[in-house]
Amino acid sequence: MAEFFEASAGAGELAVAGMLTLTGGGCVLQLYGGTHEHVGSVTVSIPRPSLADKERTSVTSSVINLLSHKDEVVSRPAAEMLAIALDRPVVCVAGIHVDGASSEDVAILVRHSEEVVRGLASSATARGIAELGVKS
Repeated sequence: MAEFFEASAGAGELAVAGMLTLTGGGCVLQLYGGTHEHVGSVTVSIPRPSLADKERTSVTSSVINLLSHKDEVVSRPAAEMLAIALDRPVVCVAGIHVDGASSEDVAILVRHSEEVVRGLASSATARGIAELGVKS
């Protein structure tokens, strides 16, 4: 049976929310926030042994960005981090937008996204993993 986890960081228009669906065969991560939640970028990350050091895990990622969207700045690192942490394929859908966001606002949104992903990874590795066969 799938497990579901939720986390959020920040407040107001700079808030980011995430939901992780964890199954035995992979994970789906949704990251939304700002003033206009949407689908802006989709990243698929698949864990594999590092080419430089077989003892380490790396990932192969594919990204689809909707026209004029830059949500890859959030979706790609999130998918890659979870793929390594959970040793499962991860699909991340991200859509975070604030009209007229400054570069500082964008940095805050990215930081909030990272906090959400770390929280979701922590929750997923602390609960439900053994039953699903996910390596932590």
